[in-house]
Amino acid sequence: MGVRIAHVSVRAKDGPASVRFYRALGFEICSCLQYSPTEYFLQMSVKGQPNVTIEIQVNESPAPEYDRSPGTGHFALNVTDLAATAQRLAELGLTPDSPRHPGGREDAYICFVFDPDGNKIELNDDAYPLPQDPLPAAIAAIA
Repeated sequence: MGVRIAHVSVRAKDGPASVRFYRALGFEICSCLQYSPTEYFLQMSVKGQPNVTIEIQVNESPAPEYDRSPGTGHFALNVTDLAATAQRLAELGLTPDSPRHPGGREDAYICFVFDPDGNKIELNDDAYPLPQDPLPAAIAAIA
């Protein structure tokens, strides 16, 4: 079984402020998945290390039930065989949700599972490519 840490996810209220902060630490934008002009995920990595990223989830106009708690989110693991991994976890009583294609992308396949302590973990099929959607206008202005 092959596995590696893919990313750590954090939630942000202000995308441009988060980009500036992580840039000050040496990160750069390497990927964007845009759901709408006000909801998008940015992947930021340290130059030369594109396989380990911080995923910044920005939702500027969330529904009332959206959890905006600082630091909430998840971490992600790339696994060699998502279906086999999900089956092994189910056999342990840790039932992952149904694998799906995020944003309707056929090239990406993921599911989520909670570990025994309630931590949310994203499992990515190892072939998961980083999406390359256009940057939202507020981010493109500072990119």
